[in-house]
Amino acid sequence: MIHPDQLTEPQVREILNDFVTILAFYEGVSLKEEHEMSADDPKMVRWRETAESLWNAVKDAIA
Repeated sequence: MIHPDQLTEPQVREILNDFVTILAFYEGVSLKEEHEMSADDPKMVRWRETAESLWNAVKDAIA
């Protein structure tokens, strides 16, 4: 397993994007709909914030 501190910025962005996709799917939003949403859509903003919180929790748990 790779320690989170060893991941590159593109790898971290991809993890965050995966979290957003999972959150969107959970709310019934298709991948196509998610990709068509603007970055400032309230749902997208909320999912992005939640994804960042999840990522921080993972890093804290491993540290």
